[in-house]
Amino acid sequence: FWGKGIMTEAARAFVSYLFDEKGMHDLQAGFFKDNPASGIVLAKCGFSQTGENKLFCLARNEEVDHIAVATNRHIWEEVRKNW
Repeated sequence: FWGKGIMTEAARAFVSYLFDEKGMHDLQAGFFKDNPASGIVLAKCGFSQTGENKLFCLARNEEVDHIAVATNRHIWEEVRKNW
C-alpha cells in the first residue's frame, strides 16, 4: 500500500482531530532519519524540522538518528486550504 497516500490521509485526519476536536495549539512529532517517507507525510501535514538528535529505537535496540518536527494551528490552517 506504499505510495498510495494512505498514511498522508490518516495523518491529516489525526492532526485535524487534534486541532479541531481537542483544541490543541502546537504539535510535535519526529521520524528516524533513515525513514524519509515519514518525514514527507509529516511535511504534507504542515510540520517542519526543529532539530536533530539520537533517539533509542526499541525495535532496533539501538540509538538512531532522529529528526524532530513541529507545527501549530496557524500553519495547519494554511496547509489545509491547499488540499
